[in-house]
Amino acid sequence: MNQSSKSRLPLFLFIGFAIILATLIWFAYSNYSNTALGDLSPNKMGFDGKDIVRSIGDEVKDPFAKGAIALTNKDYTAAATFFESIPDTSSSYTQARLYLAYAQYELQAFDKTIANTKIVIDQSAKASSKQKAEWLQLQAMLASGATEDTEFDQLLDRIAANEKHTVHKEAGALKQSMNSFWRGLVF
Repeated sequence: MNQSSKSRLPLFLFIGFAIILATLIWFAYSNYSNTALGDLSPNKMGFDGKDIVRSIGDEVKDPFAKGAIALTNKDYTAAATFFESIPDTSSSYTQARLYLAYAQYELQAFDKTIANTKIVIDQSAKASSKQKAEWLQLQAMLASGATEDTEFDQLLDRIAANEKHTVHKEAGALKQSMNSFWRGLVF
């Protein structure tokens, strides 16, 4: 080995190390960042769009028809405006807040999403609505970067531990990913 080869060896080692490190960080970010973990669940409320749209038709028969149509058409601004107009004295208030939270999530108004899911969790008598709101709240916290909050961990633990929860398996997978070695490279 000549002198010039010996002097280039540390440079090649450094470049190789830098490439490997960059690849590992890219892998971790692509698979374990908040964005990547949020993308694992395209169904943010744990149910299909058909569950949002009940019996679209005559607004006299379905007072949510206008808002449901807006959600179906992905006009989240119109849907949010509609569902915000449902007064807290209405018997459908908590259901309207769930749909409002979903529209706000799609509009990336994550703080509003979290506030409205809390209303549903606290006030709804329907277990299915509470479960949908819990999952949507987790998704909003993940999207907003609020994963270091104790509230996020407690909610994720509660859902993952409840075998009767609609998204029990998804929560378990999310919890496992949140505790992954690779996630440590992202943050």
